Amino acid sequence: MSKENKFAFPDTNIFLHFQFFTEIAWIEVLQAKSVTLVIPPVVAKELDKHKYNHSSERVKDRANKVTKKFAEILRSNREIRPKVNIQFETTVPQSEFKKYNLSKESQDDHLIASILRFQNESGNTAVLITNDFSLLVKAHQLNIMVIELSESYQIKSEENPDKKKIAKLEKELFELKVKIPRLKLVSEDDKERIISQKLSVEKFSDEDIKNEIVSMNEKYPEIIKTYKSKKVITRINGKPYPNKVEFNLPSGEIKQADLSSVEKYNNKLEQFYEDYEKYLNEKLRINNLRNRTVKFRLKLKNEGTLPANGVHVILTFPKEFKVTTNENIFSYPKEINPPQFDTMADIFSKSFSAEQLIPNYSSLFIPKIPKVEMPWEKVNIKRKDSIYSASFQSVKLSHGYSLDCPETIYVIFPQSQTAKPFQIKYKIAADNLPTAIEGKINILVNNQK
Repeated sequence: MSKENKFAFPDTNIFLHFQFFTEIAWIEVLQAKSVTLVIPPVVAKELDKHKYNHSSERVKDRANKVTKKFAEILRSNREIRPKVNIQFETTVPQSEFKKYNLSKESQDDHLIASILRFQNESGNTAVLITNDFSLLVKAHQLNIMVIELSESYQIKSEENPDKKKIAKLEKELFELKVKIPRLKLVSEDDKERIISQKLSVEKFSDEDIKNEIVSMNEKYPEIIKTYKSKKVITRINGKPYPNKVEFNLPSGEIKQADLSSVEKYNNKLEQFYEDYEKYLNEKLRINNLRNRTVKFRLKLKNEGTLPANGVHVILTFPKEFKVTTNENIFSYPKEINPPQFDTMADIFSKSFSAEQLIPNYSSLFIPKIPKVEMPWEKVNIKRKDSIYSASFQSVKLSHGYSLDCPETIYVIFPQSQTAKPFQIKYKIAADNLPTAIEGKINILVNNQK
């Protein structure tokens, strides 16, 4: 490599994991008379990201120091070392991605594209400075010159304070974990965080109510008194039972009945239709309620090595929902039956019943079976400032065991059309836990039509 001015593109890791860039002898590394370090947009962007989001405090600190130094150099326009300058590129490459079959999703490809663009537009040869093998392979495939920094410039592992700190924290954490319970809230089928629910899709509408009533009217019409009749005398248990009439019913059957029975039947039938419409409307209301309700049951597991004492679980729901554990409000009303028309045969059968021959055992003593006591207390639903919460607690949860929530929880949407995924916040506390465990459970709602 001839001794002339060289243009070098260090990758992001050179700035983070090697000696500070102002301390590296770039003239010697590149065997040049002078060196210009070129900083493309992707490197500047990655350094900015790492100074805020990296898991390592050392890397965060290094990225922060590098960007501050960049700003200082940009303002002063001075050399960073004798005969070593720095140049900041602001144009993001575009056509190079398609031309050289590069991916815009890859940070490495962004760096390669910047080097190719620089070479094409300036006519100068650029050198990639990297110790990453995958980047080195890509650069060689596109005939980009690569130089690897000597290991002497690399930050030694023992110089990294994070490793010692992490090892110490991991040891303390392990010791802590073996001394306390480890509680986890899961769904009934042991899924963590996400519970998938389907809304009911039972169809019942106002139109269905009208059709049901019309159908019932056709099936059970009033008995009209103008049907042909004749007087009949019948004796029941040896006593005369006069004023009987013989009716030709709409079905074609011939029935014998008391005149007053016809009136009673028609009155009962009229009341039946009123009650039946109320029944259908209530069924529609329950159906609509079901169609905008999801239900689930949670389970608490103890995966630690000690029992959890005095366990308390609190769930907090989104503001727009109603929450209940009362399953009875989703039950359909009891179906009502039309009245029976009493014929002569019916009257006779009622005068003698086979049930009279069945002995009554109600007075016999039947021992009560004791209820098994639940380990949980019942779910306590509260509402405050239009926000529902549910809580339940247990005296103890042994390690290696799990407890189901004592009741099914129902979440009611304002409308079935507004049903969408939502989150439930939870807090788990125990007497022998140093801090409460907080988290969220995602409920995925499948609103099928």
